Amino acid sequence: MTPRRIPGGDTLPGRLVWNAATGRLRMPLRIVVGLGLWVVIGGIVSELLAMVVTGPSPLLQLRTSYFGNITVSAIDLVVGSVSTPIVIYLAGRYVDRRRFQDFGFRLDRRWWLDLAFGFVLGGVLMTGIFLFQLAMGWIRITGFFVVGGVPQWTFPYWFLLSVLSYLAGSVIEELLHRGFLLTNFAEGFQVGSVGPTGAVAVGIALTSGFFAFTHATAANATTISTLSIALAGVFLALGYVLTGELALPIGVHIAWNFFEGNLYGFPISGSGTTSLISIRQSGPEPVTGGAFGPEAGLLGVIAIVIGIAATVTWARYYRGNPGISPNVTVPELRE
Repeated sequence: MTPRRIPGGDTLPGRLVWNAATGRLRMPLRIVVGLGLWVVIGGIVSELLAMVVTGPSPLLQLRTSYFGNITVSAIDLVVGSVSTPIVIYLAGRYVDRRRFQDFGFRLDRRWWLDLAFGFVLGGVLMTGIFLFQLAMGWIRITGFFVVGGVPQWTFPYWFLLSVLSYLAGSVIEELLHRGFLLTNFAEGFQVGSVGPTGAVAVGIALTSGFFAFTHATAANATTISTLSIALAGVFLALGYVLTGELALPIGVHIAWNFFEGNLYGFPISGSGTTSLISIRQSGPEPVTGGAFGPEAGLLGVIAIVIGIAATVTWARYYRGNPGISPNVTVPELRE
């Protein structure tokens, strides 16, 4: 591989901007460009979608019917789900010099097994939270197949949309926070005496903080919920750095949201959703998490800690990875 060069790249200002050894921008600028693309393309997509849905178009008339609302929501889901993968592909191709699969999507047999393990782990953790509160008398089941504000017969459609929305959101958040940001941090902070372990530790801290920040303005958010979400970011990040793939954190993320909201009826980051079970919750909020959801309570923190231990055990004894995967810290740059 012949490194790419730019005019002035050998000067001091050029070296601050351009990494001649790898033939690309340095890490901070790669992240700025990637996030800039994410904001710009996401904003354009949102504006175009708003024009189609609320502007002088036939879709505006769909809002007058239940199926019309479902159709518009489905369009919103599809359009909103594709912008982040497109941005990461473009950033990888033209800025990072990485293939899309190198952000944690090397889809071999072990990838799918990691995904399955992550899904089971997330489901077991949230089921444990639910059963404990049920046993303590803090949860009372008040109904089934809950959908608010629309006729009951529309439940299957809204439920499917809700599940797909959280599924897409889980994949997108992992791709952005762990796949793109953490990968760049883990490589870029290897400077001077800072080796791969130190760089990964800094990357986990930064991405977990950013992950918590994006949830800090959610409904019913508290200081405790924000700190807990940061710990959840560490949990998900470890699944990535110890396996070198996004499968495990994606599986955990999908299952956590599905079992939390769509199955057991807990709030997800302070918001209610279409669920199979309707509950009325009591009990001490510092333990249960209250209106934000289990992440804001002691039970959620305990579940996250157990999840971290299970992730480390899986990586060590099934994956055979006693430490950080080189997939995260050593780039395979494309020509």
